[in-house]
Amino acid sequence: ARRAAEACATSGGAAVEVVAAPLGGEPYPVNRLRNLARRKVNTTHMLVSDVDFLPSRGLRAAVKEETRWLRNERLALVVPAFQRRGGKCSTIDACRKKLEPVAETVPGRFGQLSRCLREGDCIVFQGDNSLTSHSTTDS
Repeated sequence: ARRAAEACATSGGAAVEVVAAPLGGEPYPVNRLRNLARRKVNTTHMLVSDVDFLPSRGLRAAVKEETRWLRNERLALVVPAFQRRGGKCSTIDACRKKLEPVAETVPGRFGQLSRCLREGDCIVFQGDNSLTSHSTTDS
């Protein structure tokens, strides 16, 4: 979460890191926290993302270039999600070693993502175990 927040801030954005303890018997009140954060947004647009997602390096600039999206309050921009294929890791440290440094292992540009998909090193997020989750991603 901290790395994602730092990457977001470095690219000119802002990020909020929320650490939650059980509330009212809910083990992880993610919807309540998301909606609370959404109500606190003081801009016209926001990006809702899970803590384990890294937005592509050029996402902010690409969205700003397409001003027609920003002017139409009835449009929602859906950002497709992809993941590196790497097999199961036996420990968190083993996964970190496999994926760090992120700048070298996570595609940063569309061409890199396309190549990663073609070579089978990347897949649609959860495409190997939950096809209906992100099945509309055109990859």
